[in-house]
Amino acid sequence: MDEKEAIQMQSQKLAYVGDGVHTLFVREQLTKTHKGNIASLSRACNNLCNAAAQEKAYFKLLEIATETEKQVANRARNCTLHHSAKNFSIESYRHATAFEAVVGFLYLTNQTERLQEVLALSLEEK
Repeated sequence: MDEKEAIQMQSQKLAYVGDGVHTLFVREQLTKTHKGNIASLSRACNNLCNAAAQEKAYFKLLEIATETEKQVANRARNCTLHHSAKNFSIESYRHATAFEAVVGFLYLTNQTERLQEVLALSLEEK
């Protein structure tokens, strides 16, 4: 898909794709490094794939985002949400949705190297 098509896609659809891509990335990384059983692996994944963790990644992304990525993130952050995460504020959920939308955008436009850079932000400690 080209960038123009992806930018015109509904933000929630970009975020939907981005959520799946982000979760798969985290699971792959944890599988390579985690020393526990499946239950602890699942807990570790849940700690990295929730609105709070994605919100942190969103703020890191803003520091390095291109203009196009900022545009995608802003549209997603400001879109009308029909639900939210039950344990997180609506603001955190909006930031998480913006992060997921950028991930979805990069994935759908086959920007693999940039996608890996952005996904890696979600694994950084600070």
